Amino acid sequence: MNKTKKSKQEKGITLIALIITIVVLLILAVVTIRAVQGDGIIQHAKNATQKYSKAQIEETIGILQYQALLDSNGASSALTLDQINEQEWITNGSASAVQNETTGDITITIPTTGETIVVPGKITESTDSIVGKYYLLGSTEFYFEIKENGEFETYMGSGGTSIGTYTYDSTSKIISATAFGETMKINYILLEKNKVIYWITGESGYVFSSNGTEGFEIPADGKYTGTYDNIEYEIIVSSGNMVINSYMDGEIGSIIFDGSVIVKDEIILGIYVERSVENIFKVSGDNLIGYGFADGTIFTKVTE
Repeated sequence: MNKTKKSKQEKGITLIALIITIVVLLILAVVTIRAVQGDGIIQHAKNATQKYSKAQIEETIGILQYQALLDSNGASSALTLDQINEQEWITNGSASAVQNETTGDITITIPTTGETIVVPGKITESTDSIVGKYYLLGSTEFYFEIKENGEFETYMGSGGTSIGTYTYDSTSKIISATAFGETMKINYILLEKNKVIYWITGESGYVFSSNGTEGFEIPADGKYTGTYDNIEYEIIVSSGNMVINSYMDGEIGSIIFDGSVIVKDEIILGIYVERSVENIFKVSGDNLIGYGFADGTIFTKVTE
């Protein structure tokens, strides 16, 4: 009988211990869940990552602004929306950016926290659109307008106005347009602060600009050589002027072009005028590409 009583007591103690163990485990489970949820470990880890992301963005912006100051000789640290959108934290979706079209300020938003960073910005003209008015350099009466509805309107002062149509190949950057019953080939060259069009009609070429010569600088002097129509040419740029020497049957003949040379970044665009014909020389790497008297000809820079 004593053995039976003792056995019952042991079973009772074991059951109580089991219940206590279960209760303790439940308490620990609740504590653990609370620790990793809400404001717990997981949230603290998320907050740490989010703060690091914002700090990283601010650090990158600081570097970009410093570079902008250097590029502008201390004039401005303002950034463009394109510069911001090129950053990894934008492309991977960690942040987004919008620009105020009036002030130019760029607001960067981190979606996970709703935090924002406001950066002084500058508005740049879209490089995708050719719509606008283009004036013949040196003239206020002769210009044409490319419209969004596909119209190509030409103004020639006392010569009258013509309304035609145009098509644009964005790959070759060539516009085909009609004016006064003529079909014209137009090489379209876009620079950061300007839109430049070289209009070829018949054997003549004319340069039109959307904003004069704003944003252009004088390039370094140099000598270039190339062959066009079985004739060898030597192009010498010196002090803002250009001399083109042509070699035919061993004889040298010089063509002097007086005018301006305009440059932006790595693209050098030289406009030189002889009689009524304007010629463009655009730099590609160390070489010049000629439009006009030698349309599309490459002139290689001579290393001396």
